[in-house]
Formats: sequence, C-alpha cells, structure tokens
Amino acid sequence: MDKNEIKILLVEDDKGDLLLTKKALNNCPQLVNFIMDSAGSLSETIKCLNSDKEYDVILLDMGLPDSNGLETVRRVCEATDIPIVVLTGLGDEEIGLSAIKTGAEDYLTKDMPLNKFLVRTIRYVLERKRVEEELKAAHIRLVRSEKLATVGQLASTVAHELRNPLAVIKNATYLLNMEEKIKTEPDIRENIDIISEETNNADKIISDLLQFSRVKEPTLRVTGINKIVERVLKKVKVPSKVKITTKLHNDLPDIEMDSLQIEQVLCNIVSNGIQAMDYGGEMIIETAIEDNYVIVSVADTGCGISKENLKKVFEPLFSTKAKGTGLGLPVCAMLIDKHYGQINIQSQLDKGTTFIVKLPIDKNTENLEKTSDNPAAESAAAAITKGE
Repeated sequence: MDKNEIKILLVEDDKGDLLLTKKALNNCPQLVNFIMDSAGSLSETIKCLNSDKEYDVILLDMGLPDSNGLETVRRVCEATDIPIVVLTGLGDEEIGLSAIKTGAEDYLTKDMPLNKFLVRTIRYVLERKRVEEELKAAHIRLVRSEKLATVGQLASTVAHELRNPLAVIKNATYLLNMEEKIKTEPDIRENIDIISEETNNADKIISDLLQFSRVKEPTLRVTGINKIVERVLKKVKVPSKVKITTKLHNDLPDIEMDSLQIEQVLCNIVSNGIQAMDYGGEMIIETAIEDNYVIVSVADTGCGISKENLKKVFEPLFSTKAKGTGLGLPVCAMLIDKHYGQINIQSQLDKGTTFIVKLPIDKNTENLEKTSDNPAAESAAAAITKGE
C-alpha cells in the first residue's frame, strides 16, 4: 500500500449524505490517492476502530441511530486518537465549536460545498496532527536526553568507584585458591568459586556502565557487512535447539564502518534473540540493500516483546532479564547513531522479534535520518553526546 495513501473512515447513517460525501471526495483532483470505509452507527464505528485496519482521519456524522450529538463525538474520542472531522447538517457553528471542545479536530456543515472545503479540511487536520506528534516526540526526547545524560555521568562515577574494591576481592580470592588448606576443603572452595563468579559478573556490569558513559567515535574502514555477520556467528554460542538460517545478499557494496562496533551491535542482537528462544526455535539473519542503506535483519521465533516493553527496550537500565544490565541495546543505539544509521524493532508476543539495522552507503548526512523510529533509541543516542 502506498505510504501516502489517505485512509478515511466515513461515519454516516444517511445513504443520500453518504453518497454525496463519497462523490465529493471522488471529484476532488487534489485527493486522488485515498481509500475509504464506511460505518452507519456508533457500534459499527467502534468495531472498525478495534479491527486491524488503520485510519488517518474519521469523518463523523453526529446523528447516528445508536448515539446523537456531542455524545457521539465523546464516545468516538474515547475509543481512538485518530483525528475527527465532524459533519453536521444542523448548520450551527456553536455545535461545531462544541464538538471541537469535546475532542474533534474540525467541523464542516453539510450545507457547505464539500468539493471545496472537505479535502482542504482533511489535509489541514492531518498536517496539524503530524506537527503535534513531532512536537510531542521532540519533548519526550528532550526530557529523556537530560535524564540519560545524568545517568551516563553517574554510571561513570559509580563504575570507577566500584572497580578498585572489586579488584581487591578478585586478588583475595585468587590468593585464597592458592592456599593448600583451601584445596582440601571442598565446601570452602565452592564458596570461593561463587565469590569469584559473582565478582566477574559485577565486573561485567561495570564494564557495561563505562561503555555506556563513553562510547567512542567509530574508526571507519571500508568493510563488507556479510563478513561481519559471519564473524558474529562464529563468536556467539548457538545451542543445538536453535536453528540459524542466513540469507546474505551476494552483491552488497562494501561501506565505511567501524567493524568492531557493528560486530558488537550484531553480537548483542543475536545473543538476545537466542536467549529469547528458551525452548528452541529459528533465527533468520538477512542482508539486503534498500535505497541508500545496507540492511541487516535478525528475526527470531522467541517469546516476543509486549507493546508496553517495546517502547522501553532502548532505555538505559531497563531489562526483563534477571541478571540483565539494561545497557546492551542503548549502547547499540548509540553505536548505530554514530554511523548515521537506524535501528528499528518489530515484535509480537509469543511469535518473535525482528531487529532491523540500516547502515548508509553514502555518508552525505544531509540525506540521512539518524537512529530509529523509536524515541527512546534516539534519546539514548542523544544522551551520550550530552554526557561527553
């Protein structure tokens, strides 16, 4: 489907008015690319909104068989945040203004020449909605960026303060293991091994904190993405119950990148996918070329991520794992941002998750959009800049 196609839900119970509105839309030369569904009652409207279909705008008649007046507007506004243009035949501007106060974006009276006003109103409403969403997303990114910059500075301080005592503990356990008495006491030796293991885990967390607080600029060299994928699969431990399928494009151009940083990103994504398939499954890794980007997608058939958590996966310190630091994906977002790339995620609970990494072929930054469609990922990337 064309991404510029306007999807309209027309809510109208009067067949004559329904035909007139459809005719007005069909006769508008400025609106040649639209599809439209119709509903004749409030219950049908709610059913359409709860379906898998997506709509850009609702044209809403206020008088329906099962609802009337401002109550109709209120009920539809409660069911969706899709922009609503009220169509009223009453010719009363006060009612139209009351509908806007109730939650509609605009109104038209049916005695207006719809050919002239309808398309202009739809385009105005959609543009205003787009601007509002951009402002909201920008505000969210700004707030998160300020918070994450503070987290990054705190992480650096805490990591440095903890690393010295951890080093002492590691040295002490090493010396204890050298004692002959310890070698003859299995219970004591087991406890020392536990201390040593947990100390190593803590050291790994500190390393993650330090990496989050100071992501290095990439050292760019011309490299092939397929070679990096192959290195990742040699490095990551894949259990026998997980099947790895690769679909690597043979004619991809080599591009400028920091191969170690991109390898780190893909190692993290592949490892996460494998861990999500506790009971086995399949992971498909594909490379491709699209527009000005080389693309790597990593799809697993694991447990998936809920819609609520999907918004948080790029936020530092957020993790659903018992021993997760919540820093892996934020660092991935930062590294991809440093390459003027994008990292996006799609997921369904109990079906699996797909990560899509895009790296630009042409580093002309004027033509590139950095990071991802996820505001949290953009905030993570922005925060490191503020914290440097």
